[in-house]
Amino acid sequence: MKKHVDLFYQNITKQWGSAHSLRTICELTCRNLIEFFDVHHCQLIVAYKGHWQSLVQLNEAGIQYSFPPVVISEETHADIYQSLIGKNSTHPFTTSHCDFHRAWLPLLRREQHIGWLIIDFPHTAKVDIETLSQLCTLLATEIDADLLSQTIKTENSSRQHV
Repeated sequence: MKKHVDLFYQNITKQWGSAHSLRTICELTCRNLIEFFDVHHCQLIVAYKGHWQSLVQLNEAGIQYSFPPVVISEETHADIYQSLIGKNSTHPFTTSHCDFHRAWLPLLRREQHIGWLIIDFPHTAKVDIETLSQLCTLLATEIDADLLSQTIKTENSSRQHV
């Protein structure tokens, strides 16, 4: 399994090196999760404008990237809403469902909880979620930098219109 995870990280770092946007990084990450871990559903949740919001979702419809992110509510994200509201953990954990294990991987930047990477692994996948901590660190860094850049652009744009 270690060799498998090492190949996953080699692939990610090689591909991310030529990526020019957060959207591309997120899509590459989803594709690699599919390829290496047979993942069929994952979601990237970010703290944006004071709320948990969905930035990326991988499901049977494909990979959907949304910027600005989609606000998470009980109506739109019933499967994760209660867990998000009730958890403020800075440690990864899993929940078990009939068809999959759900990994809840916190994204931390400068000791601040900025999001969650939520991955549904098939029961047959034997993944130690601690091995994905490096992915969470890399994603948190990219998300933090991109959201800061987006905020600066938005502020500059609104100043020009005043």
